[in-house]
Parts: sequence; structure tokens; C-alpha cells
Amino acid sequence: MLHYRDTFEALFVNNTTLSNIQKFHYIIASFMNEDMDLKSNLKITNEYILVAWQLVTQRYDNKRLIAMMHAQHLFQIPQLRNGDATSLRQIINHMTNRMDALKALSLNISVQFLMLNHLMLS
Repeated sequence: MLHYRDTFEALFVNNTTLSNIQKFHYIIASFMNEDMDLKSNLKITNEYILVAWQLVTQRYDNKRLIAMMHAQHLFQIPQLRNGDATSLRQIINHMTNRMDALKALSLNISVQFLMLNHLMLS
């Protein structure tokens, strides 16, 4: 979500060439497959764009939830094929990407705690 948020803000929310209504429609379009309750609560008005964007970021910019998702993916390791260097590289990339993503969140909890938490909840 953090990458999405930063990209979306740069391309649409902070884009002065777009009207607020256009920005609003980009927000709605980007969440086509998401919960309809969120979209139905957003009024399509010129002044409502900041409120709409704030609702979206509050709902989806939850660092702890993002961290738990990455911890879950740490346990979903790609299958290693016997003697295959490509599959070994995929595993290394998978683990490195998830660990880097967790570090980038700058949480005050350890990766071990997140992984243990995931195991206990599943």
C-alpha cells in the first residue's frame, strides 16, 4: 500500500492539471475490486476529494497490517526444484524482498515477533 499511496499521490492527488472531480474518479477507479461500502460512502463533489483520499489512506495505510501480510508471505516460500539455480534465486529474492519491505516499514517490533504472531494466529 505504501508504494501505491506514494505513486497515486504523485500522479493524481498532487497533480494540479487534474480537477478534483477527475482525481476523485481516479480514486474510485483504482478501488474497483475493493469493498463497495468504502466507495458508496464517498460523495462525488469537488470539495470531497481530500476527505475521500483521507478515508482511503486511513483504511489501507495500516503499517502493522502490512507487516503481518509480509510475515505471512515469509512462510509462502516458492518451491525449490532439485538442482535448479533459478528456483534457488527465486527463494532468495522472495525472502530478501519481504525482509526489505519489513525493514522499510520501520516498526518497533522484530521480524521474529511478527513471524511468531503469524504462526499463532494461523
